[in-house]
Amino acid sequence: MKPCALALAVVLLGAFAPNAAATTTKVAANGERLTTHQVTQGRFFVQTPDAWQRQGRDGLRTATFHIRPEQGCTVEVHVALRGVATRTGPRAQVRTATRAGHAFFGEGEGRAGPWRVARMSNDTLYAIASKRIANRRYGQVRALGFPRGNCTDAALREIGARLAKLIHTARVDVRVRRT
Repeated sequence: MKPCALALAVVLLGAFAPNAAATTTKVAANGERLTTHQVTQGRFFVQTPDAWQRQGRDGLRTATFHIRPEQGCTVEVHVALRGVATRTGPRAQVRTATRAGHAFFGEGEGRAGPWRVARMSNDTLYAIASKRIANRRYGQVRALGFPRGNCTDAALREIGARLAKLIHTARVDVRVRRT
């Protein structure tokens, strides 16, 4: 194995190692419209480090966190579920959503389906996973990180690795309900 590939493997393994100081956050996924007569019903769960400051209470439709990876840098992370009705498979969905990214923090298969994390051209961090919840119906767990202040590349890489862990371990419990 090449040295740079080995270093990347070590970093990714460290990103997915169990974290004793993690908090499970419940996020509502009710009422996300799939079609004219279908909406999502349920919830999903994400694990975040205890150091992430949660804004709001458990069970809201969007979980918002404030993270300070270094002095002078704050990243605001929004996590929500989007319901999608499509014929496109989940892996193609996550690749299409992140194709404009210029740096990738990883991709793979997790509890919420195929996932991918990218740094977009405006430095926004974008993590997405897509899970089939019914025939041609998918629940996409999305996490968007908005850097504020002077954030170094190292700080954004750290948050990107954390988002990869968050999206990899997300658990989706969502069904389709007729309206």
